[in-house]
Amino acid sequence: MPNQKGKVISESNIGGREVLTPRVPYIGETEINFICGNCNTMLVKGFNPAQYRNKAIRCMNCNKLNAV
Repeated sequence: MPNQKGKVISESNIGGREVLTPRVPYIGETEINFICGNCNTMLVKGFNPAQYRNKAIRCMNCNKLNAV
């Protein structure tokens, strides 16, 4: 599966995004994995970008915010 890396953003750059804080990777239905832009931890297995529009995902490993 190919990986798509998140863009790490600061707390001050959240804007209108909803922040998701998973404890384990979310599971989707595509062939793409969404990984943390800082530490490469898998945040979404089977990533569909349309489902995560206007969202940021907080990494469960390094606590960084990843813009989708």
